Amino acid sequence: MPSGPRRAKVLSESASPPRTAAQAALATLRATVDGTPLGITAGQYGDQTSVVTFGPGRPVHFDIQVPNNGHATPADEASFTLRAPDGEIPGTSVAEGRFEVTAGTVIGPIQPGA
Repeated sequence: MPSGPRRAKVLSESASPPRTAAQAALATLRATVDGTPLGITAGQYGDQTSVVTFGPGRPVHFDIQVPNNGHATPADEASFTLRAPDGEIPGTSVAEGRFEVTAGTVIGPIQPGA
């Protein structure tokens, strides 16, 4: 029987001036493999109400938790947008690397640091 979720950590550091983003700020997340969207809609977990500041020298990160149910689909790219208290922050960030997603995948709160 599979145990516990698998996790991937996504790190983002903006070259733009520092911005404040609400931790509920993951506006979108799209997982793809070889450029093809996988159609997985991720939920959220954890406290999504705090705020973080990010920009040059001020990275932020969030975790992706994937249920270990034996039905995961390989992915190689996660693209995402962030939301600030005053609306969505322009631009899409991309993280590349091998990970898996499946129904029930959840995204943790955005946290300061690497």
